[in-house]
Amino acid sequence: MSENKKEEVTPDALTDMKKDVEKEPEVKSTEDLASDSSVPKSVDMEKTGTAEQAPKKNLNKTLLVAGCLIILLFIAAAVGYYFYDQSKDSDSSDDSSSDEGDGGEEPAEEDVEDLADAELDEFDGSYVTAELPSGWTIVEYEDGAGDYGLLSDGTYDGLTAIVIRDSYGEDVFTIEATNGIGG
Repeated sequence: MSENKKEEVTPDALTDMKKDVEKEPEVKSTEDLASDSSVPKSVDMEKTGTAEQAPKKNLNKTLLVAGCLIILLFIAAAVGYYFYDQSKDSDSSDDSSSDEGDGGEEPAEEDVEDLADAELDEFDGSYVTAELPSGWTIVEYEDGAGDYGLLSDGTYDGLTAIVIRDSYGEDVFTIEATNGIGG
């Protein structure tokens, strides 16, 4: 048989327990905590107090650096676009000035007057009528002749090629029925 022993709590013990519960916790200063042996020595209370602020400072620095980098990228892009646009404008102005400067494709005013004064002959062919400088000729090719791009199997009727030759016999202009098709 086992005996159940109950501890009896006296009214004085209850009063002491109640006082312990109602008592406010004791607040220790950082010096007291630093000298307290129950607190690990590796923890610096002053640094621990600022440790909560450290991530905010790091985040602010990170955002500041990222913002500066983004602004620098925008500036670099704007400068790059400016110089790219300037080079495109200068290329187009160089092309137009070179056409005017060296005579390019447009004849000078004196040459135009010479051509107007030159003697023109009228050409009246089967398909084409034109005025040509003297000595120039137009050759009209019919029914598949003059165009080497046409298939030999087919039958062709009408104008298939025109060649304009200058007074030296060189081809100045050529047009063929299938010029440019397939290649």
